[in-house]
This record gives sequence, structure tokens and C-alpha cells, in this order.
Amino acid sequence: MLASAFIVLLGRTYAGAWLTSGVPEEYSAATFPGMTTIIMGVFNTAGQRAMMIGIALGVAATSLKVLLGVDRSYLGSGGD
Repeated sequence: MLASAFIVLLGRTYAGAWLTSGVPEEYSAATFPGMTTIIMGVFNTAGQRAMMIGIALGVAATSLKVLLGVDRSYLGSGGD
């Protein structure tokens, strides 16, 4: 993660473009700006999707718990 953060940091600045200015145009994915685009477009999207799926599963599980009455302490069961 530290390496990918460093690549993104260099890819977003002028220094990253300057350091990889000698790379031919057909290998533009090997430059810092090109790698930044790939990291932010592929890996960042996959992480966002995983988080959204986890949130949706948590909401569904909590809703099912409340609907089935498993968590009666908040619904006022009157036991205590």
C-alpha cells in the first residue's frame, strides 16, 4: 500500500511526469501518471465496491434482526 501511495503521489505532481519523461509514448502506462490512472481507475473502484457491498450486507442483517425481533432490548421488551 505504501508503494501504491507513493506512485499516486508522484503521478499527481509535475515531478512524476518529469522523472518518467524519457519513456516512449507506446509505454505510457509505465510512467507515474499512467500508473496513477490505472491505480485510481481499477484498484480504487474495486475497494469502493467491496465497501459498498459490506455496508449493504450490514444494513440488511440489522434490518432482518429488527424485523424478526431478535434485538428486543431496544424495542422495549419490558424484561428489566
